[in-house]
Amino acid sequence: MAATAGSFADGGNTLVSAMMMFLGNTEKMYILDKVEGNQATINGHPAWGAVWDIATQQTTLMEVSSNTFCASGMHLPNGSYAAFGGNSAITRGGAAASGGTWDAVYNDFDGGTPIRILNPCSSTDDWTSPNCQWFDNSAVLALQKRRWYSTAEALADGSVVLIGGFVNGGYINRNTPDTTPVPEAAENTFEFYPANGRGVTNMTFLYVTGGLNAYAHAFLLPSGNMLVQANVSTMIWNYNTNTENYLPNMPNNVVRVYPASGAVAMLPLTPANNWNPTILFCGGSDMTDADWGNYSFPAIDTWNYPASQDCQRLTPEPLDGTAPAYEADDFMLEGRTMGQFIILPDGTLLVVNGGLNGTAGYAPQTGTTLLQGDMPFGMSLASGPVGTPAIYNPNAPA
Repeated sequence: MAATAGSFADGGNTLVSAMMMFLGNTEKMYILDKVEGNQATINGHPAWGAVWDIATQQTTLMEVSSNTFCASGMHLPNGSYAAFGGNSAITRGGAAASGGTWDAVYNDFDGGTPIRILNPCSSTDDWTSPNCQWFDNSAVLALQKRRWYSTAEALADGSVVLIGGFVNGGYINRNTPDTTPVPEAAENTFEFYPANGRGVTNMTFLYVTGGLNAYAHAFLLPSGNMLVQANVSTMIWNYNTNTENYLPNMPNNVVRVYPASGAVAMLPLTPANNWNPTILFCGGSDMTDADWGNYSFPAIDTWNYPASQDCQRLTPEPLDGTAPAYEADDFMLEGRTMGQFIILPDGTLLVVNGGLNGTAGYAPQTGTTLLQGDMPFGMSLASGPVGTPAIYNPNAPA
């Protein structure tokens, strides 16, 4: 790939956009897009799944049955990967599917409840075998509730907890006035995969953070509890007893979850920190609660609102017994919404992508720009693409 350290090289063509991408094994990267009119086709319809070979930089399309738009995913203990939920079936232009739960043009099924399983294969395996393909059949394997933009976090026993999400599409999962719970917008519950007899349970934290808890940030902790952060709220959660212990709010009113979409990562666990987790939160947006609007669109022209440069660290379970508290870190070089952290082998973090202004998501209008034709960037709610990567060194002097 890259000829020299710190450089980039052309890695070929993934054929579909990498809305979700994960390393399957030492040979293969797997890619999931949302259902849309991609030029690449498979079995007579646009493709939204692919696998990229690391050695050859060649891409092979893969059949996926349901709409994986903004699903969540997690590796399983046996090396398989699961992708949970997604959006309803759609047709051209993102309109509702012609057949309700299936569309005859795109050949996509409703993705709200499927649990899709992939067993990564190597180049020597038989790729015509179902064992190397996505299993995607909600009549056989499905969530108990519809979930779009849900959080999937692995647990100590090898199962996965699914937290929150939308029921169907929207900008944020609340209406105006906010009358949470909003059945048509928010799924304020959690469930497990595999369920093993466990049902769906309400989660108070999702009511507290109403509207700004899509893709809530969740990290399993050494105690067996879980750190969960959304809107400006933070808690340590015992998912076995559904007990919530609230920590201080996020400083400076910065929202990090979707659609503010800050870059968030657990810093590398090392002997120097005694393998104790610290979470880094960078970027996002400090728009006011009213600015975020509702299920339909934001209240302001978000593309004019600067993204945050703010970075905060949190050690949820300090080894010295002190109360956990946020600690201000260096500002990023510029504000970013939709940035992503990639942890590098040397323990530094690469942040890439994002926008200088606005948020993720899309809408046909805002509360102040009422006509789609007056939107300066189509339906986009962000502006100022950030094309310059940056490196964060967690061990550099303050």
